Amino acid sequence: MKKILKYLKYLVLFYIIYTPSIPGVTFLDKNVTIPTITILAILFNMIKKRRNNIRIDKTKLIFSGFILLADIYALIMFTLNNEFDFAESRIIQNLLPFCYLYLIPMFFAGKTKEEIFKLLINFAIFQGVLTVLMLLFPAFHNLSLSLFSMDNHFITDFRIYGIASDFTYATPIYHGFLAALLVYKWINKDERVNLIKLGLIVLTIVMNGRTGLLILFIDLIIFMIGYMIKKANIIKVVSYAIIGLLMAGLAYLGISSFLPQTSRFINRFINDTTSYLIEGDASGNYKILENSVTVPSGSELVFGKGVRLYKVDKTDSQYKKTDIGFINDIFLGGLVYACLMYFAYLYFMGKNIKDRLIVIVLIITMAIANIKGEAFRSSILIFMLLAIPIMENRLRNVYETE
Repeated sequence: MKKILKYLKYLVLFYIIYTPSIPGVTFLDKNVTIPTITILAILFNMIKKRRNNIRIDKTKLIFSGFILLADIYALIMFTLNNEFDFAESRIIQNLLPFCYLYLIPMFFAGKTKEEIFKLLINFAIFQGVLTVLMLLFPAFHNLSLSLFSMDNHFITDFRIYGIASDFTYATPIYHGFLAALLVYKWINKDERVNLIKLGLIVLTIVMNGRTGLLILFIDLIIFMIGYMIKKANIIKVVSYAIIGLLMAGLAYLGISSFLPQTSRFINRFINDTTSYLIEGDASGNYKILENSVTVPSGSELVFGKGVRLYKVDKTDSQYKKTDIGFINDIFLGGLVYACLMYFAYLYFMGKNIKDRLIVIVLIITMAIANIKGEAFRSSILIFMLLAIPIMENRLRNVYETE
């Protein structure tokens, strides 16, 4: 019975990370299910007469206070400037940080940070195994496609692998950060790594989103440079880099041979990035991003306009539609809202994570994510921002059940 409960607990944790849902089924939406799971967890602990499995310390109180102020301010600005829309107002979505703040310590209870990290990595490896199976058995791929709400053959023909709710944006970013952190812990001798398992994580990034590849590449460079500065061990870093390049080359050859559509998808990303960084020529997604940059001015820059540009009507000439997270945050609540929310997460990371290099890489990961999309509307990225600091908590090696 204990083993069944253990695996059931892992299944629920897998769900709250990846939040798979069925398009059109409202009660299975993450903004409904995550608060529901939190309420059930609280009731369960009350019935069992357990404490909350969460330490109400100064860091969590300050973080919660800033998030609450940001949420209230965003709600006020949205309500003042729009007809009330329950979904767009973020009322439920803004509860997610509080839900995860309760759930994460509960699922981490009784484990060391090494065990927690291994569990998160194993979930990512499982997604890689699913990706392999879906590539080998195309009919199995329909499982992933049934969880994807967009009817776009450009995407569905060679992407959408695994089980998640955010295949092309947040999930690859999360996996990219995890893979980079795994390599860093490997060279830092905090973790052992199996190259095949690492390859499975990279595969699920490749098959779902190019941004995840960019995150992996940039995060690895920063980790390597940071490690060299800290340890002054250039030979070790170079040897790992050579191994990594060989693995990447073999993976690319395999994809080019067996998955030509995916290969073209990756080549476009490489060509667009090279043109933008070397020649300053914005093309592809970079052109779209460049054309999407717009900010309010004057008092509206400070206080916001209560508008989410991601959802504006394309025929409305007053606004330029964009999915850039920074711009959407500024238009919603201005610098007031952005500063409150960003400071909350920066404070939480800084107070919990001892290794400043991990803090830097996590910040850069989220900065890139918030250019590509609305990072702070993503459940998996919110989970990452809270789970990694809680896992890395500088004062605790074991997460006791309280």
